[in-house]
Amino acid sequence: MTTPSRDEIVVAAKEGRLLDLIFKESWRHDSAPFSQALIDAHQAKVIDLRSVPPLPEPSRFSHNEMYLGIEVFLPALGAISTSCDELLELMAGVVPHDDPMLSHSSYGEIMKWCQASPERLLGLLQLIKSDAPLSHRFHCVQACISAGLQADLDFYLAQALEFLDLGNALQRAQAARALSNLSAEVRSTRVDLVETILAVIDREAEPSVRDALLALALDWQKDTPVELERSTYRLIERAACPITLAAKKAIGLALMGTANVYSPQVRQDLLALLSSGQPEEEVVNLLDIVLAGMIRRGDVSEAQGLIEKLILGDATVPFTGFTSVLHELESRDAFVLDRWVVRWLHSDSLSLALALRRSLFAASEGRVFTFDFSQALEIPESDYLFIARKALGTFFSKPLFVASLIVSLMRNASGATLGELERLLFDPVLINYSGLKSDYLEEIAESPTDVASQAVQRALQELHKYLEGLGDSHIRELQPSERERQLEHHRRNEQMQNDMVEARASSIMADLVSEQVLLYGTGMASWVPAFPPPQDMADGDTGPMRRIEQSLATVQHIFQIPRQSVLEPSSLEIQTLNFLYVERKR
Repeated sequence: MTTPSRDEIVVAAKEGRLLDLIFKESWRHDSAPFSQALIDAHQAKVIDLRSVPPLPEPSRFSHNEMYLGIEVFLPALGAISTSCDELLELMAGVVPHDDPMLSHSSYGEIMKWCQASPERLLGLLQLIKSDAPLSHRFHCVQACISAGLQADLDFYLAQALEFLDLGNALQRAQAARALSNLSAEVRSTRVDLVETILAVIDREAEPSVRDALLALALDWQKDTPVELERSTYRLIERAACPITLAAKKAIGLALMGTANVYSPQVRQDLLALLSSGQPEEEVVNLLDIVLAGMIRRGDVSEAQGLIEKLILGDATVPFTGFTSVLHELESRDAFVLDRWVVRWLHSDSLSLALALRRSLFAASEGRVFTFDFSQALEIPESDYLFIARKALGTFFSKPLFVASLIVSLMRNASGATLGELERLLFDPVLINYSGLKSDYLEEIAESPTDVASQAVQRALQELHKYLEGLGDSHIRELQPSERERQLEHHRRNEQMQNDMVEARASSIMADLVSEQVLLYGTGMASWVPAFPPPQDMADGDTGPMRRIEQSLATVQHIFQIPRQSVLEPSSLEIQTLNFLYVERKR
């Protein structure tokens, strides 16, 4: 990127194009050097920046052009302003009054201008106290207090508290936001400051000011000394009471950071505030991001406990709403997800089992359960059968996962429990998914080092006898007629078409790209204009076309269908529901 020369700036000013150079062409130049070039040209008296504002109304610049241009123009106006009144007047001619995002961009420039000398700070303070109209527009109180706390701590801290007591709602909110940056060292030497702010919160009734005071309390809590931790947390409790959606959003955003800025107890208390009352959709979305971050940092148990509380406390909060949490669980170490699944299966809660059934492995058929139950000392062997049956009701459509879970239980089971697990592996798992023999179980059966080897061998022997018996019995239901085969094929094809339509409706890619349906063939061809075009081509002529070819790839996904879903669908559904609703024996 380049910087326009002084000659370019002078020519643009003479031709009346200086605003276009600053706003429309600023994307071509670096902001800081461009600002300095404007300042140098003004100080050399070859242009007059003071005569440029105000901008024409309505503005002929787009929002992006305004944003980029203001990044160049405001520093230049700040450098040439000799008084606070002049700075605010120049800014008022550039920054639109009805655009809060662009209006807020002036805050940093006012801060920078005030930090140049104490006299400028006092001038801005006097302007604010004189109730000048422009002092209400550009976050002047916040800029004055923030810069003043660095120049004269005692004086401007007293001014901030005075604004909190006597200022209007806008001034009180800005004073609170300015005090958010007060360092922990300063707060620790002024032990009465927390009580002072607490009194301000108790008498404050304006929602916007209470939101600013809550933001102050959340910022102070991040680095508060240990001896002030609980008293500072009282500020959060008081500012967030009664809890509102705005307060929940502020707490959620504060918790969303990647680092553990709050102590474990404070974080737990903040999460309780965030999840209190009726969990709105926006709150669930915030919680989803916060809890996914906790799982990344290893705080899985705490995140799981909060989701359990929400699901069990309100049926309208589905586990499927926690998309970031689900992605984090399915993409991380298998131990984390397996431990999560075991805890919910062992809980004897139908709601949690249904949450697992509806949420996990939506697009995964090959997930293997690898949890070692010898590490779960809190789960007695007497509960193994309960967990296995609950898993069958929850994950029956995921044969590899449920089979590997039963095998994991076998590795730590003995006696009658082991025998019952063998029978469950055979019926209903292997009876419905006989392909598991070659896909997964044969390797375990042939492994002399696997504790579950012999139990799996016995289950496979039962499967062999079962299949041989089916072949010898000549059961008519296992040899359907051609018409019955076609009807079943048509039913499944129709079901897959409906599933495809639903998947396309919820697909992000379908919104980003266009779709072409090729009815027949293995490739497609299209013609595009040749590039570069011929030099002698007339205007409006399409010119020669170039042929491009694209071969089509085959995408396939193989999945197993339970045998009994064809032979006895009603019986299979009843059996699965019995497993899902099973209760632990007391």
